[in-house]
This record gives sequence, structure tokens and C-alpha cells, in this order.
Amino acid sequence: MKNTVSSPVPDMQAIQVSINGYFAGGGSLSISAGRVGDDAFFSISVSGGVGGDISGGVSYVSGTYYGQGDPNVKSLNGPFVETNTGAGRISFGAWANYDRMPAGQNDNIGNVWRGYSLGGSFGSPTVFGHHTSVGNTWAW
Repeated sequence: MKNTVSSPVPDMQAIQVSINGYFAGGGSLSISAGRVGDDAFFSISVSGGVGGDISGGVSYVSGTYYGQGDPNVKSLNGPFVETNTGAGRISFGAWANYDRMPAGQNDNIGNVWRGYSLGGSFGSPTVFGHHTSVGNTWAW
């Protein structure tokens, strides 16, 4: 049965440190620590995509679980899609899990996790930075 219970407390909360290097194309490396339900977790994510974004930062990450049963750390593992925009020292992103389906079927985006990030960059502020990417997360 799909989780349809709405709660004022997000299913997942974390603090994330990210390094982004996109000049037309590029990639990101993110390290996160937080909680899923009552369990603590640590994760590493790598992604690649397109955009113009040379930055590093610290963000608050929140996620809502839409999968089967209760949210758990294992459900964070796997592919994701994200888009992130920054201006000055503030950045905002949206992310969702991504499940590649067999040919002839629509890919599933956001059927298990959907969320956002809000943070600030360190180093030089940017007038405008943006990237859209796909990646993979390893959580434990």
C-alpha cells in the first residue's frame, strides 16, 4: 500500500555539503547526513548533467516518501534527477527518484521520493547558476 499519510514533519531531513562544476556539462558530488523516519543515515551522491554552475555549498534537504510501506534508509539508494538554481549566495533545488523502465513503458520519476533543498554557497557568490542532472545515491 502506498504511503498517503501527510505529516508536518518531513519523512527525510538532512544536511548536505555539495561541490558543483558545470560549464555547459559537468557534475556534482554531495555528502549528506540526516534521518529517515527514526533512523540516522549517511549518503554520498554523484551526478552529471548540463548547466552553468561552479559552486560549493551547504544545504538543508527535505524529502517526502511515496513508496510502499514505511520510509527507510535503503529506499534512498539508487538513481535520481535534480535541478538546482542559485543566485548570490542562496541556492534552491528540487529532486526526485528516477526508475528507468523497460522499453515501451514510461520511466518513473518521483514514485518513491520527492523533495527539495535550500542552502547557501561558500566561496564567490554567483549572479546566476543552474544545473540539471541525473545521478546515483548510496546511503547507509
